Amino acid sequence: MYDIVCVGFTCLDVPVVGDIGKGVFEVDSTHVDKISMSAGGDAVNEVITAASLGMKAALVSYVGGDNNGKIILDTLEAKGVDISGIEIFENESTQTAVPLIDKTGQRHFLFNSGCSPLYTGLNIDYKPFLNTKVMTIGSFYVAIKFDEIGAPVILKEAKEKGVITLADTCSDVIGMGAEHIAKALPFIDYFVPSYDEATLLSGETDCAKIADFFIRMGATNIILKLGADGAYVKTPQREFTVPAFKDIKVVDTTGCGDNFVAGVAYGLSKDLELENAVRLGCAVAGINAGYVGGSGGLESIAVVREFLAERGIEINGL
Repeated sequence: MYDIVCVGFTCLDVPVVGDIGKGVFEVDSTHVDKISMSAGGDAVNEVITAASLGMKAALVSYVGGDNNGKIILDTLEAKGVDISGIEIFENESTQTAVPLIDKTGQRHFLFNSGCSPLYTGLNIDYKPFLNTKVMTIGSFYVAIKFDEIGAPVILKEAKEKGVITLADTCSDVIGMGAEHIAKALPFIDYFVPSYDEATLLSGETDCAKIADFFIRMGATNIILKLGADGAYVKTPQREFTVPAFKDIKVVDTTGCGDNFVAGVAYGLSKDLELENAVRLGCAVAGINAGYVGGSGGLESIAVVREFLAERGIEINGL
């Protein structure tokens, strides 16, 4: 049995860190502070962080048959992640992204979708991966066929087995709208989009109204990621906000939302109260913000305990 199974897209990240502005297109060459290469993509970031927290983790996803895909697979194996659920498109390329990260840690992406349009999630035997405590979808609006075909099937069967389900989104850059994920939403226990993503999909700007929009579509509990402002939560019983940790040096915000989801998932797997699970997510995201890359900066759950203890926070059961 797994503690967590992360389902979704992979991506090779090539983060570029430095004083990057519009002027880069007006000169021949620009010196930057750092250029690196790492496994990325929402599901990858979530599963690597979950494994680092000590969870028995598996990834159900896809890569191309190129060297970029091999780098991702090697990284996951080194982290102890079960990769038997990864489909390899031998003659296709792996999705690749170039996050451009400025001096404040904010980032903008250049990306190529690679083999993402081909993935449905149903070409491998996913049933062994339903034997898990928690399943995350990371994220909707990337592998479009998966969103429409695979995700509703996998999530429905996961719910029938009593699995706790969470799902995130990427930005709906194509403009498919919320109806694109309508079949999957009723099988999601915790829907965890960012505020900007949720505003784009719902047409609302007030957190409570955004939450009500997705609840009407079938989602049960809504957790809106508010970036530097923490997270807003609405359940059938109550609503509350958990603040982010402000006393950190932000190096790179890439993957912070994914790390947040992994932290929440860890907390739920340990039967923490929802507010404490969300607080844990904020801590994991805050730690990740201190490193370049979408994952890999967090070494263990002990680091999170120390992070919280330094701020006078104790979470029972952690």
